[in-house]
Amino acid sequence: MRGQMKKTAAGALAAAFLIGTAVCGGTRMTAYADSIVVNSSSEIETGAGDLYSTAVVARKQVTVWEINRDDDLILQDIDLPFDTYRELSIGILYPQPDGSFALGLKEDGSFDYETGAGDYVSIDTDLNAGEVYDVVDSIRFHGELGGHPVDSCLYFLMFRYDRDGVDMVWTGDIFIKFVSAEELAHMRESKRTEIENEQRASEPAPAAPQWKSNDKGWWVEYPDGTYLTNAWYQSPESGLWYYMGADGYMLADTWYQSPESGLWYYMGADGRMLTDAWHQSPESGLWYYMGTDGCMLTDADTPDGYHVGADGVWIQ
Repeated sequence: MRGQMKKTAAGALAAAFLIGTAVCGGTRMTAYADSIVVNSSSEIETGAGDLYSTAVVARKQVTVWEINRDDDLILQDIDLPFDTYRELSIGILYPQPDGSFALGLKEDGSFDYETGAGDYVSIDTDLNAGEVYDVVDSIRFHGELGGHPVDSCLYFLMFRYDRDGVDMVWTGDIFIKFVSAEELAHMRESKRTEIENEQRASEPAPAAPQWKSNDKGWWVEYPDGTYLTNAWYQSPESGLWYYMGADGYMLADTWYQSPESGLWYYMGADGRMLTDAWHQSPESGLWYYMGTDGCMLTDADTPDGYHVGADGVWIQ
């Protein structure tokens, strides 16, 4: 299957016989003067970043390139010497009961791609730059999945080519997992949230506001010069509550009624909201009781056994 050029995957690569290096904007495998750049399709259309997870293969943790199962793979660039052939195959690894994947290991600890895989599917035997491959359909129609769904298996790319009469095998340790578009979108959102949380965690904590005063009164000012207006403020040191009026100054020795709830509070001479306390109005000689949350009690019994009416006044 051929189609237009689209976007690229990037990964930390290591190769059998060859060495892989990651480049911005593509999975580039290089060895000596040779190189291959492999891309995936929809990511360049959407501008979405490449996504990666991890898996355990032969007791080793590997990086896995997550690809939308509807995407094609694109051979963006190929620079391999060859005499007679350049071939791309896909290795299929079946999931083990513990969720890992099996693959043979050589004595030096590197993967043995010639053994231990579930199956191999030949994708193309005449590679050329710009070719596009519908890998999932090739796997479904020509691969042996051992009864496993396409999305549950792990895959790896394997390039073979004839170099001066020698059969070369190049894997680059590129492991691939195919996922649905919905799952990929969820993964991208989770990744975006993770990055945002990390950025927020790395940002310095905002400087705390400070009390300021002049001949008129007190206010709470932030480092940028702004100050609270029409807002409650709880002192981080004492836990006491204060209310800043429309002009920013702290209310003191006065009543305050919340415009949202209609409840009444009394701010003492030092500005703090009265709680669990009686307040006597200096103008009328009447008594009111301010509850645990600072709200004036109405039509209720006070903790010390008295009763206040619907207007909050103590009934003698």
